[in-house]
Amino acid sequence: MADDEKKEERGFDSYIPVWDGRSDSLRDFKRSVTWWLSSIDLKKTTDFNLAARFAMRQKGSARLRALEFDPKDLEYKPAKKELNVETGMEEDIPAQYDYGIQRILSSWEEMVGRTALDRKGELRERFYMTLKRGPSESIPNFAMRFRTLVGEMKAEGVNVDPS
Repeated sequence: MADDEKKEERGFDSYIPVWDGRSDSLRDFKRSVTWWLSSIDLKKTTDFNLAARFAMRQKGSARLRALEFDPKDLEYKPAKKELNVETGMEEDIPAQYDYGIQRILSSWEEMVGRTALDRKGELRERFYMTLKRGPSESIPNFAMRFRTLVGEMKAEGVNVDPS
């Protein structure tokens, strides 16, 4: 029995990020998903529905929302050739191996009701109201949190004073 549990902990599914449906943790979760997708060979996931496995690992309202999709709608999009009407040439459209996962993430954004303005406001609030060095926090750790938050703000389109 203990051997079965160890095998389950080391399997592919054990590395899938899990979100509980809380809106305040969605940004960090999306970053985890990006890192996770970058760490796996997406071409090898064509034998199974990666988004279905992703959905089955989630918790709470996140899982319920993800399971509203039909698994067929979450399958990867294979590469194809498409005619460009402007140039008249055929163009190769690459495969979208993470199509289903991106679709689920978009539905979660809608579920929590966060617009671009809300996300920017959340970042501003974190930067101006809650970002401060803890009493026992080292300066390098604080500097790293500061740089990460500034990077998120720039990525979201929030203007940050360079000074």
